[in-house]
Amino acid sequence: MNKVEVIHRTLDSGVQGILLPVPWRKALAIGFWVLKGSANEPSQYQGLSHFLEHMVFRGTAKFSSRQIVESIERLGGTIDAYTSKEETCFFTTLLGEYYETGLEVLSDLVSAPKLSPEDLERERKIVLTEIADNFDDPDSLAQDIFTVLLFGDNSLGGPILGTRATVEKITPDIMRSFWRNAYSDGNILIGASGDVDPEGFLDTLNRFFSPPAPDGAFNLLQPEFSTENDGKFFLVPGKFSQVQFFIGVKTFPFEDDRRYPLALLDTIMGRGSSSRLFQKIREEMGLVYTIQSFSDLFSRTGLWAVYAATSKDNLGALAEAVFAEMRRIAEQVPSPEELENAKNFLKGKLYLTSEGLWANLSRAIEGYRYTGRVIPIEETVDRIMGVSGEEVSQLAAELFKPENLVALAFGDIPGQTPDIPMEFVRREIEDIIPQSPRAS
Repeated sequence: MNKVEVIHRTLDSGVQGILLPVPWRKALAIGFWVLKGSANEPSQYQGLSHFLEHMVFRGTAKFSSRQIVESIERLGGTIDAYTSKEETCFFTTLLGEYYETGLEVLSDLVSAPKLSPEDLERERKIVLTEIADNFDDPDSLAQDIFTVLLFGDNSLGGPILGTRATVEKITPDIMRSFWRNAYSDGNILIGASGDVDPEGFLDTLNRFFSPPAPDGAFNLLQPEFSTENDGKFFLVPGKFSQVQFFIGVKTFPFEDDRRYPLALLDTIMGRGSSSRLFQKIREEMGLVYTIQSFSDLFSRTGLWAVYAATSKDNLGALAEAVFAEMRRIAEQVPSPEELENAKNFLKGKLYLTSEGLWANLSRAIEGYRYTGRVIPIEETVDRIMGVSGEEVSQLAAELFKPENLVALAFGDIPGQTPDIPMEFVRREIEDIIPQSPRAS
């Protein structure tokens, strides 16, 4: 089995580089991670990170908007970006022989965007359209509402896209100040995986990339969250045919070693068609088409949650069945066979996804940014395989107390509430995500 070497270097600018050479591959994945996202924005400018992500593609010192994508696509490659709670990432995949082009384009995107007032007004219309589209999609909107409720009305809870009101407040000066301070050297990781010559790659990167100098003029927040809604089940009416249902809990930061039993707890409960929730609630009870659990870990906290959509008449039975399964795993240790199946599921997923250049690179960057080192996949597998059933059940008992949970039903809300020991609160969407397109 070929083992991928990890090369960690500090560039002349102070930026950290993580390289995973895979010389037997033709492709190369390159990513520039800005370690700031929506959780670092002031509340009055929610959506600023995502808006800036859009704006850098409008043009840079070297490239027009068209030239940015054409430079990569004419070589058969792809280029894209995403914004999340704690990071913004710009990435490309192309043949390794064209790495200089990839580095030149990505370097200019991050270090020299034009950010002109004219482009900002054009792109603002596009972002506002995206926000409006999100409000017409019940799944996406429900997830935004649930996140606000789980973490509270603060930087971590706020919607990544922002709202119409906050996006309309963003000026060219605000955006440029945010870029200068968020995209500075201490906030950037650069990674590559695939057909990469480390020395040539790093020399080229030193030549092309020079991050902006921060001036301290923009107040970048630490991710914030609250417990004000813990123990509450929110009923939010919406004009949709189904009811979107979430129930979840805040967990712990990525660096916490309980992430290993959490991964197994998540797998047993709701990952895949053989999970407890899928088998019980879809296959046995027929209440939903799909149901799943998911988790995400950040720098200061995390989350675990269940998502499903159902009819108005089935909401009570769905919520009660999910809560019963959460209580069952907290009270009864999973059988050795179920635990072994979950471990093998995760082991297989980890090794199979590691065949993909981008997945392997993303996992390496995640480990480095949260723990200060690239965590070998073998170490992760060993830690998962060493978790006991008692640890899984104990973690469930710790997390799944009714007073810790936050739940949401969004859509055509029935008059009768589910039989769950939580406080039921009826709210309007505008009270949770104020000044939404529908409210204006």
